[in-house]
Amino acid sequence: MTTLLTSNDVPKLARLVKSVNNVIKISPIEWEVVIVVNSIHEGYYEDVCALNLPFRVVNTESNGKPGRGKNACLDVFLESDCDFVSQIDGDDFLYPSYLQSLWNHYKHYPCIDVLGVVPCDCLCNFPLEQGHYWWVNDNYHASVWGTSMCAVTQNVGPQESHLFIDERPVSVDFIMLQSRKSAQIKMNEDIGNGEDHAYTYKLLAEHQKGNICYFLTMSSDLYCIDRTTEGSAQKVHSYEDYLQPMRDEALKHVPQWRSSPYELPVIYKDLLMNQHQKQTWINKFINES
Repeated sequence: MTTLLTSNDVPKLARLVKSVNNVIKISPIEWEVVIVVNSIHEGYYEDVCALNLPFRVVNTESNGKPGRGKNACLDVFLESDCDFVSQIDGDDFLYPSYLQSLWNHYKHYPCIDVLGVVPCDCLCNFPLEQGHYWWVNDNYHASVWGTSMCAVTQNVGPQESHLFIDERPVSVDFIMLQSRKSAQIKMNEDIGNGEDHAYTYKLLAEHQKGNICYFLTMSSDLYCIDRTTEGSAQKVHSYEDYLQPMRDEALKHVPQWRSSPYELPVIYKDLLMNQHQKQTWINKFINES
């Protein structure tokens, strides 16, 4: 199952659904897509339904924090007969290779309970000079990764997380796939920003205990994050205000000296889309959406 979580942007949800349909055209893999509405905006559920999308739409109760919506996605998944779930935020979009790439991971590592993606492809409205980058048009700047045959960091193994070192730490990975076992582990619903970052420490603790198998992957051929959405948690809630709550949440689950996900096993596989193919595809997809 893939859940598409949306709270405040119908046009970008429609763009995401367009990318989902592109995947469906080329991937015969059995796959359920569910749109999960978790919004404090009156009438938003009706606005989503008015799109007449070809997928089931589930309306859930929101507290205005992203963790509540993501837990709602996990609940929808656990009520289904599906074996794995991939959560996608409603303002992001999938590459055509998304489903085949996930399937390739599972095929070679069937014991996966959690898959976290390390290289993050981004769409911004400011220059983000990382990886391969360019201006898509006057409004959007893209930064993508190609080959990933390098270490995720020079220092691997048990160590202190950047969460406790930096004043503005970024997530090491973005959770892309979860099994039914790991989906029973829920996010903190009170953190207004960085809830997914805090969640990785909870999952890391369960991996350290041997309860789940948590892998990192260097495969950047799954999806692209959009950081331009007005009203998103990153723009509404100050990161600095939630830095200490994130640290407190992490310390409930892991000791500070062993809080880095860099001790996790890392998967390297051939990318189904390289950086130049992504550039061509993104230019066409964004400018036609």
